[in-house]
Amino acid sequence: MICNLLVLLVMEINFQFSQNSGCRKYLLKTLNNRLAYCHEYDLLLGTGVSRFDTNLKYLQSCPGANWVGEMMMLIRGYFLHNPLFSDEVESVKREVNGEPPAKKKKREETENVELEEFKRKIAKK
Repeated sequence: MICNLLVLLVMEINFQFSQNSGCRKYLLKTLNNRLAYCHEYDLLLGTGVSRFDTNLKYLQSCPGANWVGEMMMLIRGYFLHNPLFSDEVESVKREVNGEPPAKKKKREETENVELEEFKRKIAKK
């Protein structure tokens, strides 16, 4: 029963982040940080500790299982290592590191370069 619940939760969270690029970007910005669902009354899905608890030093010392945080880290790993999202991952890494976004070549520039290369090839013959 609990395994079915976990599978459904992972599928639902994965679907949300797959469909919504804004949510996916927000998740990817966490890079490799640990994620925690801080809920003081939920020991299964959350940490069992309030996010405002000043005594909280380490996530490992929390009484809760933090299943939501663990599932989100799994899904984030899927997006970080999936080649379909590599461009988005690179742009998020640049943004997090404070680097300027990569410039995209304009279609006209690409066509002009291809035309010049074609002219050179014909001139050689």
